[in-house]
Amino acid sequence: MFGGSWDSSYHNSANLLSTCGYVRVLCEMVGRRAETACRDEDFVEWYYRDGSIRQADTTMRGHRPRYGISATAHIATIVESLFGIRPAAPGYETIKFQPAFPYMGQNEGKWTNNAWIDSDISLSVSLPAERRLDVLFRYNSNDKSIHLTANGGMDAHVRMPVYNGSVQSVMKDGQPLPFYTESMMDTRFVFFKQKLDGGKTVISLE
Repeated sequence: MFGGSWDSSYHNSANLLSTCGYVRVLCEMVGRRAETACRDEDFVEWYYRDGSIRQADTTMRGHRPRYGISATAHIATIVESLFGIRPAAPGYETIKFQPAFPYMGQNEGKWTNNAWIDSDISLSVSLPAERRLDVLFRYNSNDKSIHLTANGGMDAHVRMPVYNGSVQSVMKDGQPLPFYTESMMDTRFVFFKQKLDGGKTVISLE
């Protein structure tokens, strides 16, 4: 919880959507929160139903002085839900990497978010014991392949959305990795395990 911030419920709801595999809803949720922050140039906790901001007045005690808490909740949601990085063992020796990236699989038509296609998506996260996790993701539309490079030194249980695509292979540095696919809620995922040692993993889709 984030110290009584209204965004605690937003953060917890996003984590639940991520766990259950509601990729589209999660992306819409995080995107709208980010758009609101850009619109207001701030993280305001209290809104009317029409989206306008409730200003402080003499009838309300302070509801606004938690900028840092509210902003931190949004950042944590991006790391833990959108990028899906969570510990699976003490000290982050093993992690869950379950991103909800809104790129497109085959036959997904109107839902395409072009900013996530043929672009490098990266994230760097500081971990305990002065460790760091660097992630680089790319979806190539020309050959329908997902490219993942991560360097953190830990083992990872990966769950990657492939939407309507069928997985042909999962290769790390040219060597095949065992994998399986499973449909959850609104999309299909590929599951596999790997060491995050800087090697390049390529998921080929049909």
